[in-house]
Amino acid sequence: MIVDNTFIEEYLIEAKEHIDEIENDVLILEGIQNNPDFNLIDKIFRSIHTIKGGAGFLKLKKINDLCHHFESLLNLLRSKKIQLSYEHIEILLSGVDRFKIMLNDIKQADKIDIQDLTDLCLDLSNCKKQENKTIISGETNQTNFKSDSDILSIKDLNLKSDKVENINQYRFHIDCNELYKSYKVTPVDLIYDFNSMGKILDVYFESNIKDLSECFENKPLLLYIHYATTLQADILSLIFHISKDSINIIQTQTQTQTQATSKEALSSKNDLQCQEVCIVSQQQIKKTKSKKINISNNKFKKSQTRIFKEEKKLSIRIGLDILDNLMNFVGELVLVRNKFLMEVTKADHRFYEIFQELDIVTSDVQECAMLMRMQPIDRIFSKIPRMVRDLSKLFNKNIQLSISGNNVELDQNIIESISDPIMHIIRNCCDHGIESTSERLELGKSQKGEIQINAFHRGGRINIEISDNGKGINIQEIKEKALALNIKTEEELKQMENSELLPIIMTPGLTTAKKTTDISGRGVGMDVVKTSIEQIGGIIEIDSELHIGTTFMLSLPLTLTIIPCLIVVSDNEKYAIPQSNLNELVRLYENEIYTEIKQHDDQEVYLLRDKVLPIIRLNEVLKRRQVFKKSTILRITKKYKKIAKNNFHKNKLNEQILTFAVVKFGVKMFGIIIDEIRGTKELVVNPMLKTFSPLKIYSGTTILGNGEVALVLDIESIAKHTKLDFNKIKSTFALRESDTLSAYIQRALIFKIGKKELFAVPLIMVNKLIPIKKDSIGVIGNDTQKEYITIQEETFLIVRLHELIDISPCIDDTNLFILIPKNSKIRFGLLFSQLKGVVDMPLSLDEENYKIDVVLGSSIINNKLTLFLNIDAIVNKIESLWLETTPLLLQNVSSKNKNVLLVEDTHFFRKLAQGFLVNEGFTVHTACNGVEGLKILETIKCDLIISDIEMPEMNGWEFMKKVRSSQAFSHIPAIALTSLNSEKDRNKSKVVGFDIHEIKINRENLIACVNKLISEKEFTNK
Repeated sequence: MIVDNTFIEEYLIEAKEHIDEIENDVLILEGIQNNPDFNLIDKIFRSIHTIKGGAGFLKLKKINDLCHHFESLLNLLRSKKIQLSYEHIEILLSGVDRFKIMLNDIKQADKIDIQDLTDLCLDLSNCKKQENKTIISGETNQTNFKSDSDILSIKDLNLKSDKVENINQYRFHIDCNELYKSYKVTPVDLIYDFNSMGKILDVYFESNIKDLSECFENKPLLLYIHYATTLQADILSLIFHISKDSINIIQTQTQTQTQATSKEALSSKNDLQCQEVCIVSQQQIKKTKSKKINISNNKFKKSQTRIFKEEKKLSIRIGLDILDNLMNFVGELVLVRNKFLMEVTKADHRFYEIFQELDIVTSDVQECAMLMRMQPIDRIFSKIPRMVRDLSKLFNKNIQLSISGNNVELDQNIIESISDPIMHIIRNCCDHGIESTSERLELGKSQKGEIQINAFHRGGRINIEISDNGKGINIQEIKEKALALNIKTEEELKQMENSELLPIIMTPGLTTAKKTTDISGRGVGMDVVKTSIEQIGGIIEIDSELHIGTTFMLSLPLTLTIIPCLIVVSDNEKYAIPQSNLNELVRLYENEIYTEIKQHDDQEVYLLRDKVLPIIRLNEVLKRRQVFKKSTILRITKKYKKIAKNNFHKNKLNEQILTFAVVKFGVKMFGIIIDEIRGTKELVVNPMLKTFSPLKIYSGTTILGNGEVALVLDIESIAKHTKLDFNKIKSTFALRESDTLSAYIQRALIFKIGKKELFAVPLIMVNKLIPIKKDSIGVIGNDTQKEYITIQEETFLIVRLHELIDISPCIDDTNLFILIPKNSKIRFGLLFSQLKGVVDMPLSLDEENYKIDVVLGSSIINNKLTLFLNIDAIVNKIESLWLETTPLLLQNVSSKNKNVLLVEDTHFFRKLAQGFLVNEGFTVHTACNGVEGLKILETIKCDLIISDIEMPEMNGWEFMKKVRSSQAFSHIPAIALTSLNSEKDRNKSKVVGFDIHEIKINRENLIACVNKLISEKEFTNK
């Protein structure tokens, strides 16, 4: 019979899935070898039996034979006749490898040598001696055979019992003795095969042997079966090795049911528990309930069986090409939706309601279509335990693997792209990450090395962390290799931090391995890992500490088809920046445009907080197809320096705004100056045509809602195109003294309310900043009217500051802003008229000129007096007026005579935190850095320490180390009050001796922390 190629393809898919399951189950068995799970052994047996059934149908003799030998071995294990051992695990895993070889080249499968495995199976199971015993005693020891006079004719079968409609019914007569001699199929195997592909309605044995001790070798053992199935007679003949003459047809499917095609032939139907051989999906296989057959009173009766229960889910197998087409159509639908949005206005309520419905349906269809392509990352993770096991034995290392996040789902294309990179990282961890047992013991480590893999969602992306507790990466060796290969100069290496040095190991040809193995050490691989991850819009970062371990962090998009982008304009053309590359947006106003962007050598730069940011101009990049030369960069820089100088002297600064996007790839960031921002959109990104492949600065194209084509920018390629030298800029550029940089780590928002005053608020105190229209403000209340505004279905009360303090009223303009603060019990926004920009927090504030309860002080910024608002005081005032509450006080803690040392270099936060504590009745002593803090501790007995981390002269961590090393101060509880919020920073604070790591600056949280530590100290003293 000619077999359709579709049969073979589907069999291979199903068989490979079974092999993967078998491999994982065997590895689990190895971990519980002394107390094996027999349900798991049964599951492995069933999987092998399913593979065997399909192989028999397709006449794959070697696969069939190997399955048969493994079945015999597993049958002895699950019947507890032999005990599970290391040898059994090894041969099962070796068999898995051999199956993979045969399934990967199915045409050559029968040429693969399996003799070594079959011989080993026979040796382990002593099969040659026990085969006949297994046939007789294994499952048929309850059978009473009839004498000659009792032989039942087939016509006496009760055909009325268990009548099954709309299904094929057959009568078989089989000589089990001949079947075994020809195909090594025992009666037990045969019954199992029959039961897995249909339903046995009735069965009888017929033999002249009256005593079971007699040998069956030369005597017939006839089996009569009444059988129901969806399979056709010719297929049954092939599968069971039974001639068509031995099959009598009783009933065929009714005319109302279309004749079962070959692909449907093995489906489950009418409660028949049919297990698929080679066609139906794996999910259907899992639904199958396999039964163990008992023989009693010449009939195989339904028995109580151990059933592997799986949740039943209907599923079908769909080709990826169909899913790709579906995603393309969904992308077109999204574009139509966006285009419709541009044509619809809220004024036309009828069309707007229709659009809202279309928008919801489109979003749902888009989500469903994307989910159809999503696959659990366990498809990759499930392969790792076997690899780690084999490598640990190869290198004679004790390695423990832990995996979490197996159910996290990714797009099918991304899973295929990251499989090899992840495997390469794991191999490196096993080879020269984890030390040998002797090396670990010498270093005082545990004998067992650990590799941890964790997948999780964060920020709309999938993150995978792979870490080991091995030797870590030696930074000095990286420097030596980089110098030897002329990757970096000695001067560049001196200026680079560890976070910048570690990625050098992903340079082609560089390796720190002292010897080359079959697994790694040739200097190839990590560069391929980096390239593969970045090609799909991913990011790879490395963190390592010598003798502690290494962590690889992968950040990946959920899908490659529809991605969120920022739409920008340059020279009247629209471009898209993927949000995965976008860090933040910065606007400069008026004279800042010409004073804040500096020139360093040939390059324009901007100091963003404490980071020197290279700046490029998108319009200049788009004008030049050739990679920038040094002369090109110098010419551009001089051009804009001249423009800045002319505009500055001619006073052409009013109402000018410059916008740039801070973009990133890996750990590197730079700014791209653009003309306009048109918002964010979810875009269907298409690859660039081959004709435009030389244009490296683009990664794809997209069609916007209005039908316009926009090019998607490739951020890393733009950096290469413009020849940005990040290390050189960082190592030689200095705008301010290093000891003052820490005072500028915070930024302040500058704005105007009325015509006269200029105000500032630290960004860390701001929750949202929202532009509004004057006519969108509503009014509620009769006697005491309050203004409000609704934004994105949230309602905010509006506060006009001139109603609280004596300042000029807000300018009555059409376009206004509201500032929504953090840490307020009620939702309100502070109304203001003009946004003036963002500046660094000054070193100090003048507290004498403006002594107002909601103003902390003033400072001269850009030659103008600026008042710094105490947002917390405004929040308290609003809450007391509108909610009639009193300020928060500490509970159950006596603050009287309690001294608190507050160490903070930034004047604003020092005053703010001091105000919190003084209001609670504490005596507060302040210091600007750790050195001053130690001096105060020597003169004043303090009950609590609150310290910032990033400070000049002596930072907070160094300060706390000094405190804990002193016997006089080591008992004082301490809080780290900082803007640093990473897990690494929190751990470091704990290690150096801080009791609590608190983020700036939430009044209630700070007071709660103080409350907790003071209470614990008083309890300890009592």
